[in-house]
Amino acid sequence: LTFFYRQMEALVKGGYLYIAQPPLYRLTRGSEKTYLKDDGDFKTYLIQRGMEKKRLRLGPERTLQGPALSQALEKVFAYQEYLTRFEKRGLSREILRLFLELGITSKESLRQEERLGALLQALEAGGRWSARLEEDEEHHAQAVSISFREREAAEMRLDWEFLGGSDFQALLKLDQSLDDFKSPPHRLEEKEKVWEFPTLEELVAFILEEGQRGVSIQRFKGLGEMNPEQLWETAMDPETRTLLKVNIEDAVAADEIFTILMGDKVEPRREFIQSNVLELNELDI
Repeated sequence: LTFFYRQMEALVKGGYLYIAQPPLYRLTRGSEKTYLKDDGDFKTYLIQRGMEKKRLRLGPERTLQGPALSQALEKVFAYQEYLTRFEKRGLSREILRLFLELGITSKESLRQEERLGALLQALEAGGRWSARLEEDEEHHAQAVSISFREREAAEMRLDWEFLGGSDFQALLKLDQSLDDFKSPPHRLEEKEKVWEFPTLEELVAFILEEGQRGVSIQRFKGLGEMNPEQLWETAMDPETRTLLKVNIEDAVAADEIFTILMGDKVEPRREFIQSNVLELNELDI
């Protein structure tokens, strides 16, 4: 990309540059080969295989199975992924669930003393965290500062920007769509077999294990790991390949990024990587 951007910029601006999208996974089951483009496709595959012939009981009279079950479980997986993303930033699942359970889910809730008082009480009662409220004069609201008692760590500040952020709002939307999964245990059935899981995490782990049973999984790190036949089947055959068109939406920002990542100065590159590493979802090598 640096070469084309620096030496053939007109080619890029004209919309003539495409990047072949090789698959991330190759799955083999007996003589059957399946290529999957990304983690999303991989998880969909595992859900469909893991839940094949199974049903999820959501009460005495309601069950989910087939496509409806797969769609519900994809939301469960997405919900767990957001929780993991927040954990990488130092924010535990327990704290996030407290926010959701107590209805501290909007900017306005940071002005509601009763909800915030209940949150502080719940955090202190758990014995693992210390918490306090801080004035947010700009928004005439409060911010919640939380620290972990068992080890020295930076405080987490959950404030106006956090509750209005796209990640938290996406988590909230998923949480609201998963009311059926808030009354454990989660019960799976297949003919005479029955499994019960006290938490969503255990249900997800079981589905992944079932989906991988009998399947050989190869995860590609890049095109260099593929042989010629695999390259043709996945990235070069015009009938089946997936191409990503390269566009320049902001020339100034593009130039800045190329300068930082490919320039001679080490410090700006290090700062960029350190400040963005937690947002990384996929790395192409």
